[in-house]
Amino acid sequence: MYSCMKSEAKKNTNSVISLVYRSLIELIDREPFKCAILFSDACGGQNKNFLLMCFCAWFSEVYAVEILHVYPVRGHSYSICDRYFGIYGKKLKKLPIIQTAAEYLKIIAKSREKPFPYWSTWDPSLFKEWETVLRPFFKKKPTKKHSCFTLQKYCMLKYKPDGTISASKTYTPDFEDFQYWKNADITRQELDIKPSQATLPPLKPAKIADVRALYEFLNEGARTWFQRSR
Repeated sequence: MYSCMKSEAKKNTNSVISLVYRSLIELIDREPFKCAILFSDACGGQNKNFLLMCFCAWFSEVYAVEILHVYPVRGHSYSICDRYFGIYGKKLKKLPIIQTAAEYLKIIAKSREKPFPYWSTWDPSLFKEWETVLRPFFKKKPTKKHSCFTLQKYCMLKYKPDGTISASKTYTPDFEDFQYWKNADITRQELDIKPSQATLPPLKPAKIADVRALYEFLNEGARTWFQRSR
């Protein structure tokens, strides 16, 4: 499980890709593999997934890994992560006070006990600006003669190391191939991806004064945590 402060990264596709990349690389370093299966907890049309498609196509070719991305049927799903967040919410309501972000992380980590608790990682350097470097490599959307790619219609996408993207409208499956790369001769390589830079709207002086006024009521451990977090 990965976490960050709002001042360190935004809750967007760049962040999702950054963490998927980190997870895949950790698995490859531990034990190289040739096939990966990704499951989404929302259907393809629910969120902006085209940048994630760019990433999967790039990763598949650079690391010679076939990726199968499976989306649930249209609408919301009630996946395992939804259950864990429900447990997290119940535990959170029982606490009278929370003084640091670290306390939130402990609660989230304990929201799953079997088969093992979550491991919590807080590392802002993991979050990268993928969109800037990936977009120039790809078309606006995958193309095929006499066919229009509409992500909402597909429930499975397959990315092959040769650069092919295949899509299926059923779980049977029945794949049709599309082209996504802009240039077939373009050099596939490791990219120089810049760190994510999140910006927050400026706080009003009255808000800052309120926070500083509450500082004296924090326990010693919370004060130390805030000092180290500055």
